[in-house]
Amino acid sequence: MKSAYQNWVGAFRAFATPVICVIGILGNIFAISTFAELKPKTRFSYYAIALSISNITILVFNGLLDDFSGRGLEYLTEGHFSFRLETLSNSWCKFMEYVPNVMYFISSYLLVAFSIDRLVVVCNAIKYSSIYGKKTAFIICIMIYTVGFLSNIPVTELFKDAADPFEGMRYVCIMDADEHKRLYAFYLIIMNLVTFVVPFIIVLLINFVIGIKLCQHNKNRRMLQHTTKPGSAKMQQEAENGRIFSHLALSSSILLLHLPLVCSVMHRSVFFTTCHGARIYSYLKLKLANSHR
Repeated sequence: MKSAYQNWVGAFRAFATPVICVIGILGNIFAISTFAELKPKTRFSYYAIALSISNITILVFNGLLDDFSGRGLEYLTEGHFSFRLETLSNSWCKFMEYVPNVMYFISSYLLVAFSIDRLVVVCNAIKYSSIYGKKTAFIICIMIYTVGFLSNIPVTELFKDAADPFEGMRYVCIMDADEHKRLYAFYLIIMNLVTFVVPFIIVLLINFVIGIKLCQHNKNRRMLQHTTKPGSAKMQQEAENGRIFSHLALSSSILLLHLPLVCSVMHRSVFFTTCHGARIYSYLKLKLANSHR
């Protein structure tokens, strides 16, 4: 007998998840096509396109292939049908866990790089205009993608297919923490913190500094309204300000959406560290007691 909470989650996965995913995928495709055709190209365009690609991948793998086809269909058909790629084999299990983890890492650090870029522009909009340094932005995006793909390879050893007694002995993709304790500690403490918590804090601090800088610029602009600037320089600065406000809106929205996830990751990491430390302490205490016998 399912609880009301399980029914609510099942209904959300069956009805809301596909709608959210389709809207998100179409929106990101529109963003890619818009920034790809935008002339002249800017650093802003490269970061936006790279971020949209990672977002589409997350929506497809986590939203459509995992939440909807794996669990949403099961709710719709009352348990008679579901399509879970991760249960086909150990390789599929590892792959379905690997790709979303990679894309979460990439999305987080693309937003960090994007934020640093906007901070540099705020400090000197004319010297560091977005029309310059496009090759640098492209290289940074490629480097973030490369690090994301490489850094998550060891973690795939944690995942495997196993029969779950709570799922009627059906095969499910699980994390084997007992067999790979050190790797599990690395995944839980390092990967989660590095992927979610650290970028969250960095972007939050950068946004705070950008907000202060923008307030200072607006104050100085009001004080110097009687002075005139060259038309091209003024238009260029206004264009950069528009990109900065767009970045602030985007990054602030992502921060708000990530806040519950970051809190849960920190709570889980602290819980794991405490439990793991207690187990080590008990083990050492037992070894010491045995040595005195």
